[in-house]
Amino acid sequence: MEDVDTLDYQVRISKKAKRPQITYTSTKGVEVVVPEKFDFNIKQFIDTHKTWISKQISKNQPKQEFYFPSEISIEFLQRKYQITYMASKGVCKYIERPDFSLVVLGDIIETKFKKIIKQWLFKLAQENLLGYLETLSQEINLDYRDASIRGQLTIWGSCSAKKDISVNYKLLFLPKHLARYVLIHELCHTIHLDHSQRFWRLVRKFDNNYLEHKKELAMHAKLNFNWLD
Repeated sequence: MEDVDTLDYQVRISKKAKRPQITYTSTKGVEVVVPEKFDFNIKQFIDTHKTWISKQISKNQPKQEFYFPSEISIEFLQRKYQITYMASKGVCKYIERPDFSLVVLGDIIETKFKKIIKQWLFKLAQENLLGYLETLSQEINLDYRDASIRGQLTIWGSCSAKKDISVNYKLLFLPKHLARYVLIHELCHTIHLDHSQRFWRLVRKFDNNYLEHKKELAMHAKLNFNWLD
């Protein structure tokens, strides 16, 4: 799903501007400067600059003191994993227990902790999100070629022209009905790569409440993942 669906931005009309441009500041956020007499698709323009926007947002994130969480809530699975720590010499690693808890042991520092927790989350996403994607694909009869788990900063998922779908592991932190909306969104991109009326009609065919889910997803886009990123 392209970040233009969840990205907050403002548009400013400028008499002096000769061409559209995008600026980003930590105070104003993303701003699209548009010449007074210029007709173009703003969402498409933002989409072509999403890599630059992502880098700017990442660079300007305020540095916060890191904390080691005592639990991680996986909304998609409706589970809370309790975390215990056992500091010692040696490689930092985790042990997942059957009672939905994790033991983190070894040389526990921020960077190593984030690395192994991401490894665990990627594994969890591989086992659950990709399986759910396959189930939805069969349910709504929309095929894709391949699927993978990624960790994008500003998007929940994407679909290529070759029908390859990438899914953000952070969908694990969303309620299942929102993850379902995202995956349906990407499966519909296997038919329509744009966000045309035809595309949204197809989304509505499989999700009657897609407008509500779209708004709800935009609110979840503000979730703070600094402890992971």
